[in-house]
Formats: sequence, structure tokens, C-alpha cells
Amino acid sequence: MDGATNRGWIFKHYSGNVASISCNGKFTGANFITTSDERLKNFIDDVSIDFDKLKTIPKKTYTWKNSDDKSIQIGTSAQKLKEVYPECVNYDKDNDIYSVDYQKLSIVALAAIDVLNDRISKLEEIILNSSKLRRA
Repeated sequence: MDGATNRGWIFKHYSGNVASISCNGKFTGANFITTSDERLKNFIDDVSIDFDKLKTIPKKTYTWKNSDDKSIQIGTSAQKLKEVYPECVNYDKDNDIYSVDYQKLSIVALAAIDVLNDRISKLEEIILNSSKLRRA
């Protein structure tokens, strides 16, 4: 760690800056790695996908209310997401702030892709079989 700047912290490695935390709430770095070793986990169940509930999660662009940075962001509402996937939402009681764990939410997206791929495969099989019947 190199130390504080007037806007945050910069972490350095001999090869250059590797991460920074700024006062505007952004954390940047080249790689974000989360421990995911299956030997450390008790697997409970597959992630369930309910597309009707999934559609209720807002996908929005927004700007932060109390920030000088007015660049357009992409995200969702933690409160709305909590209704569908509470595992993807954190709540800071001290500051009364909800946050989204987008790494966890990405697994929901992967599970949804798996379900959609299965549906596509079944539809392709139906189309293939129906075209074979018409030729016969």
C-alpha cells in the first residue's frame, strides 16, 4: 500500500498501481477474486429460476443523488432484488443502506441462461422432428 491520496487510497505493486479506493465509493483494480473452493462449501441446492419473479427485478440506468459524478450507471434496486433473491442483497444497519452483491447476482444470470438453453434445445428438437414428419 502506497498510502492515502487526497481522495482515497492507492495500492501499489512493483509493476504499478494495482488497486485504488476513492472517496466517491469506487473500488478499482485489475482483478477481483472471490474464494470459491468447493472443499470449503456445503452445497445445498441449485439456484432456482422463476422467470416471472426475475422479470420484476428492475434493470435501470441511473445517476447518484449525492455525488459530483453524474456519469450514467447501470444497476438495479437492492430493495426490489431483496424480494426475489435476498441472498444477493446486503444491509448495513449502521447506515441504513442496502447494497447489491453483483457477483452473486451473476450466478442467477448464469442459472437463467442454463434454463433458457434447455428450452431452446427442446424447441429445436421439436422443430427438427416436425420437419422430419412433414417430409415423410
